[in-house]
Amino acid sequence: MKEWRITFFTGKTNVDEIDYKARTLSIGQKLRTYDDGQIELRDSENQIIRLGPNSEFSIEQTQIGVCPIYYGEVYGIYKARNGKYRTSCYIKSSFEEQYSVYMKARSENIDEFIAINGELLIYEFDENNRPYTICTVPENKKVILTFKPEEIGRKRYEPKISGISDDEYSFILRDFQGTQRWK
Repeated sequence: MKEWRITFFTGKTNVDEIDYKARTLSIGQKLRTYDDGQIELRDSENQIIRLGPNSEFSIEQTQIGVCPIYYGEVYGIYKARNGKYRTSCYIKSSFEEQYSVYMKARSENIDEFIAINGELLIYEFDENNRPYTICTVPENKKVILTFKPEEIGRKRYEPKISGISDDEYSFILRDFQGTQRWK
């Protein structure tokens, strides 16, 4: 299991509930940000996860083994496969290379993923526990992913891929990708 350590936090969070001196997370522990909170985490491979306000991060046992679970506004710089967005599905690089992605929940059943650097593969498991691709998001594109809980298997997700606006890109650069807010 990769060890994730807290490298930065500000505003209202629950970091004080975690082993503050070690600043590492164990399976089942959950980090939360509130209103103005921000938390940055890194692992031993220098992968980075940045949580915006009203977001969550935990490490849990899943169908792919122990991995990070995210929710809220999340920006990540990853190598290969990494994690599950709580309300929908798993993410990884299409080409097993480093990639960065911005994720957020638009509503209870609609999530948004923006592939900033590299191509993003979004996948899930069917009722027979076999993985299948929901969609591939090209670099500098986004997908609005609608989850249909009443459906089973491959019919549960409806992806809509589109371009990203200059305003969306500027927001991610300013609030998540740039280092000024994370020092």
